[in-house]
Amino acid sequence: SFDYKKYLFGMNIHYTMNAKSVELVKKNNNVLFSLKCKLIDRVKKLNNPYIESFILGDNSNFDENEKILIQKLGISHLFSISGMHVTILTYLIIKLISLFTKNKKINLCLIIFFLIIYMFMLNYSVSIVRSSLCFILCLINKEFKLNFNSLNIIIVILSVNLFINPFQVYNLSFKFSYIVSLSLVFYSKIINEYDKYFIKIFITSLISFIISIPIMINTNNCINFFTPIGKSSSFSSLEN
Repeated sequence: SFDYKKYLFGMNIHYTMNAKSVELVKKNNNVLFSLKCKLIDRVKKLNNPYIESFILGDNSNFDENEKILIQKLGISHLFSISGMHVTILTYLIIKLISLFTKNKKINLCLIIFFLIIYMFMLNYSVSIVRSSLCFILCLINKEFKLNFNSLNIIIVILSVNLFINPFQVYNLSFKFSYIVSLSLVFYSKIINEYDKYFIKIFITSLISFIISIPIMINTNNCINFFTPIGKSSSFSSLEN
């Protein structure tokens, strides 16, 4: 039942070919591309699949048993680039920048620059574009008091993603990212009814889980009812 053609469309790949041999004709001397390769090589030299997964979103170095276990436990979100990872990395960058300057405008520009470079490093994948643009627009909205609500921001980001590649509607990350994000916006009143932090986190995880059940069943043919607990733990760890 897996549609490989639609899967490739979701990654903006429209043709495939088989090559008998590959020959290097010319090296790419673009400065940004060279910088990207150096940064990726530096991370890969650490030879740690967890760090590669956290920073680069590269899960290729996990063995098959680990991948199957992660999928069955329903904790794939911990090993793919998401809003949680962008928040942690951006928080570290903010702390580092604050050691040198307290100017809010300069800090804002540096954070936006970092996130743009980060998106470039990860080839503008769906999840990194959504989480990074969301972070950027929220910062701009707060700094310049534009009074955009969360729904406005998500719709703008969604439109940008579909403008870049309309076939992203076939991408699994796209479905999870935007369906869950929009659902949390719509159910934000229910979430905010609870004052206790851990209850609020659990309700958020539960709503995310319930909304994503049809996608998980269609994709994995199974669901893990402990997923909301795992997500709650990751959110609480992030807060700590």
